[in-house]
Amino acid sequence: MTELNGMEFIKRIKDVKPIVRTILMTAFTLNDNLFQAYAKQERINGFLQKPIHLEKLCAEVNNQLQTRDLLKQKSLIKVP
Repeated sequence: MTELNGMEFIKRIKDVKPIVRTILMTAFTLNDNLFQAYAKQERINGFLQKPIHLEKLCAEVNNQLQTRDLLKQKSLIKVP
């Protein structure tokens, strides 16, 4: 992505469809404060440090899918 970095890409996706869950995967050490700021803004929902093990990737994807399903169900509940 020459014109767009990963975080800007995520922001654009979230602007279009906020329910999309995102997992940041990086080989770089992520400053915990930076991660917390992005998580608070709900730009990233999960984090995996490279090298990524298949079991951890599958667990994180399943976690994000379950969270998305819960959020969808919550949004369907009508409060009188």
